[in-house]
Amino acid sequence: LQLTETIRNDVNLKKQTLRLNKSPSHPHTYTLEFTFDAAADCTLSIWYLAEEKTDAANNTLHFETQYPIQPNTLRFGKNLGQHFQQSVEEGFNVSLVQNRGLMYYHQGSNHFPVVI
Repeated sequence: LQLTETIRNDVNLKKQTLRLNKSPSHPHTYTLEFTFDAAADCTLSIWYLAEEKTDAANNTLHFETQYPIQPNTLRFGKNLGQHFQQSVEEGFNVSLVQNRGLMYYHQGSNHFPVVI
């Protein structure tokens, strides 16, 4: 017999709705779009080419990025089925990326192409 613990998240991104859309007006820019449920008021930030910073116990402390467009934190109220669509100005512009290797996740790495 093994004891289990239920993990409850106040925010749930619906993976099947996650889309990366190419901008028709900006040929090198991609934006994110998705639906999520929030059981409580929340904030949302999108980091591109993020590096996860952890403590000695490997707990996430925060994320950092060298990508020129820094994340903007948006506030959302408690609600189900909320739709998020990123603006072109805050989208991912591949022409700004110096090191293309950072655009891919490598197993065991603390660098991620996108963090929501």
